[in-house]
Amino acid sequence: MQISPIQANIAAQAIFNFGSGSGLLDVFASILEIFPLFPSVPVTEEWTWVVNVMTNYLGVETRIALMPNPRISIEFSVGGVDEQKRRLMYGLLASNIKVLSVMPLYQYAAPVTQRTLAGETRIYFDPALCNARVGELVVAINRVTQVVQTGEVATLETDGVTLLAAMGTTMNPDGVWAIAPAIQTLLDDDSGVQFGTKAGEIRISASSIKDETLQRPGSTQTIATYDSLPVVEKTFSAGTQESFSYRREIMDGGVGIRSARSADTSLVVDRRVEFFIDRLTDEVDYWRELFATVKGPQKTFLLSTQLQDLSLSIPHTDGASLLLINEFSYETKLFPYDTFKRLKISYTDGTFSYHTVVVAETVAGQARISLDSTLDPGKTLTRISFLQKVRAGPRVKLQHYADYSKISFGVRTINT
Repeated sequence: MQISPIQANIAAQAIFNFGSGSGLLDVFASILEIFPLFPSVPVTEEWTWVVNVMTNYLGVETRIALMPNPRISIEFSVGGVDEQKRRLMYGLLASNIKVLSVMPLYQYAAPVTQRTLAGETRIYFDPALCNARVGELVVAINRVTQVVQTGEVATLETDGVTLLAAMGTTMNPDGVWAIAPAIQTLLDDDSGVQFGTKAGEIRISASSIKDETLQRPGSTQTIATYDSLPVVEKTFSAGTQESFSYRREIMDGGVGIRSARSADTSLVVDRRVEFFIDRLTDEVDYWRELFATVKGPQKTFLLSTQLQDLSLSIPHTDGASLLLINEFSYETKLFPYDTFKRLKISYTDGTFSYHTVVVAETVAGQARISLDSTLDPGKTLTRISFLQKVRAGPRVKLQHYADYSKISFGVRTINT
C-alpha cells in the first residue's frame, strides 16, 4: 500500500480470518508536514471567498457566490534555524512542494486536559479552542520534545474527541501536550528558507484543498440582528480610515472640455476594520458564524462607525423619539441614502439601542430627526453613531499571537 502524489492520506482495512473467528485491522497513513520548531508569531490565516460582484449602470450590485465555503490559506515563519535544521527543512520542502500535505493549524492548538494512555483512543481538550471535525485529522504535539502523533476524528465529545486509531504514546495534562486540527493543503510556490551566515528563517505558506464550512461543530455563538440584517456588536480598534467614492465617467471629447456623467444613485464609503479576539475563549466562533452567514462579500450586514456622527443641539427628554441635532446637512446630504438611516445610540451606563430615522427635517430653523422607536427610558444618550449597511471584501485576514488574535477585513457601504 502506497500513497500516490495526488493523495494526502489513505485508509484501509485488513480482515484476518481464523478458525475461531476473524479480526479487523484499521490502517491509516498520511503525508504530514511537521516542522521541528513551532511557528513564530504571528501565524497569518486568510479566508478568501470567490464571489462575482457585478455593478449595473445605476451602481446597484448583484453578488453571486461561486463557492459555498471560503478557501483557507496559512502563512507562518520559523526563526532561529541553524545549518542542521536548514538541511532538514531543505529535504522536507523539496519532497512536499509537489504533493498534497496535511498542515497542522498551530493557532488553534488546545492543551490536553486529562491523561490519555498509549493504546487509548480518547483524547481530552477544550473543543471550543480547537476546531476539530469528524473525519478530519488532529495532531498531538509535544511542545518540549517536538514529538507528534496524528489521528482521524471518529466522534466529537464535549471534552475532546475519540480517534479511529489508538494513540501510540501517553499524554499527560502537564502543559506539554497540545492538540491541533489539521487541513489538507498544497504548499505555495516561493515557500523556502532565508539564510544568513550562521542562521536563518523558514517561511511557509499553504492553501487548503478541501474547503470546509466555517462554523465549528458544537459552537454556541449567535449573531444578533436588527432590521432583518446581521449586526456586528463587537468593538473594532480605533483609527479606521473612511474613503468616499462616487462612480462617474469623465469625458472631454478629445478637445479638452471635460464633463462628468454618472447614473449611480449613491456614493459609497470604504474602510478597513480590525478587531481583537480572545483566543482563550470561543470568541473566534463568533467571526466564523458571522462570515458563514454573510458568505464574505455576498450578503450585507450592519456595522457601527463607533463615532459621534450626529450631536444633540439640546438635551433629549426621557424616552424621546424626536431628537434635535446640530447637523443641518444630514437631511439633504445623508438621510436620502439607506446606509445612513440606521443609528446606534449609546448610553452613559454602557448599554445601547438601535433605531431607524423615519423623518429628517428642519422646522423653525432647527434640524431634527424622528426615530421609529423611543430611547430607553431612564437613560441618557452619550453618542449617536451611524449603523451602516455594508458588505465585506473577499478576503478576511487573521493574525494569531500567543493567546489572542486580530481579525481585519474591508467593508463597503450598500444602499440597496
